[in-house]
Amino acid sequence: MFSVDGECDGPLGLPGRIFSQKLLEGTPNVQYYSNKEYPRLNHAKHYNVQGSLTCNEGHQNALAEILEALTEVCETYKFPLAQTRVLCRHRSVLAYGGGRKKSCSSFDGSCMEQVCMSISTAGFYVVDIDMWGFHEACAEYHLQRGQGVAGRTFSSLGMCFCGDIAHFCKTEYPLVHYARMFGLTSCFAICLRSNTQEMMTLSLNFFCPLA
Repeated sequence: MFSVDGECDGPLGLPGRIFSQKLLEGTPNVQYYSNKEYPRLNHAKHYNVQGSLTCNEGHQNALAEILEALTEVCETYKFPLAQTRVLCRHRSVLAYGGGRKKSCSSFDGSCMEQVCMSISTAGFYVVDIDMWGFHEACAEYHLQRGQGVAGRTFSSLGMCFCGDIAHFCKTEYPLVHYARMFGLTSCFAICLRSNTQEMMTLSLNFFCPLA
């Protein structure tokens, strides 16, 4: 049983937050939550539960449709990889020297006090198994607004294409070294926003066939 209205004793927990705030909440590792944020933390650690994407029924339907679209596009145009990035939810953490700052669960902690985007654990499609390593790297690193093709779509709320993402510098695209390692070049992304009360913003990223 989970509290969903805040009237019961104890914290809302993850399902309660999703129900009451009507927002999507994802994390690459639920073990980064505090016990208050995720009451089932001990169970997650015991069974080594990590990635999680929690949403209400409306969001679940939307993500199912997005995955279907990613699959169809990749199979039709032979794209090796497609991914979805979503806005991260932040939590308050103790900052160096005292005080508290907002942070997410990014690998390198570079998103402190920043709006950032993470990979959706439910919205990706890997055609070329050799691209799995790149996808895993993307799951570790979050992108801030304006970074990479995906970050630029969040800034413009539109579309963006880059003929060679390997030409970005590290600050422009934190994953550029991985892109070079896996031989990725062309990429385009589309930003989607729901027009319902349960607002959701997504960036669909398609990586074009290797040369």
